[in-house]
Amino acid sequence: MLAARLAAIRLRHHTFTGQVWATKSGIARSLLKAFDRLIVYAASQVFADSSSQCRFLEDERVVKPGGISVLGPGSIAGVDVGRFRPDVEMRRQVRAEMDSSDDLCVFLFVGRLTRDKGVFDLVEAFTTVAATNPRVELWLVGPDEEGLSEQLECRSRRGIGRMRWLGQTSQPERYMSGADVLVLPSYREGFGSVVIEAAACAIPTVAYRIDGVIDAVVEERTGLLVERRNVDAFAAAMLALSLDPARRNQLGRQALDRAAKEFSSPAVTAKWTAFYDRVL
Repeated sequence: MLAARLAAIRLRHHTFTGQVWATKSGIARSLLKAFDRLIVYAASQVFADSSSQCRFLEDERVVKPGGISVLGPGSIAGVDVGRFRPDVEMRRQVRAEMDSSDDLCVFLFVGRLTRDKGVFDLVEAFTTVAATNPRVELWLVGPDEEGLSEQLECRSRRGIGRMRWLGQTSQPERYMSGADVLVLPSYREGFGSVVIEAAACAIPTVAYRIDGVIDAVVEERTGLLVERRNVDAFAAAMLALSLDPARRNQLGRQALDRAAKEFSSPAVTAKWTAFYDRVL
């Protein structure tokens, strides 16, 4: 971006998709924030993938008030609703592969296994839920980037409930088809694309109420939100949905309707195309 400015390229656009420094402190936070300020200085226009992230960057004085925008309701590219969709046959196949009966409530985590994703909070919350409702499972899908598997498995062995460690996949939609609720106890997100992918599969979300995610989840309509790091509240929200399939289905249908109307790839692409038509 800085090279483009020095080369006098007229249009220099950057989109922020989350700040790694949001959960850091001290010198690391200051240094990483300075790099983002440099990007803003070098760009001719900056965007974010959610409205709440715009407000966060303004509040942190990375950009001036009104100096950043989001196109439409947010996200970078939307969701491929042909790939991510309710699929009864796929659900049957995945449940059979996982040896999970259809009456179980399956919670699904899809993402990097990192501390910032709140995976330790999730394991603790799940064991609390399983102590009250044994008809639950937790599927964890994603790469173990910080080598946390052994610690997480140790904690899960001390608790109860069936957890499945499934590793990285190129087909998250298969597990979404087989699950009932997406869980995202992340401490920071730019938007939370996994939320609208799950929504397109008619899966509601339980998540922490953080910037980015509050744009991806409509509270009490497409999912449930609780305060960040409140593990007891997270467990209570999980338990409530595990015991109420009718509510899960209602939230899932509403999530699907919103994903199809507001976040389909063609809808998001159309907004970017219209923007570039204007500037070019």
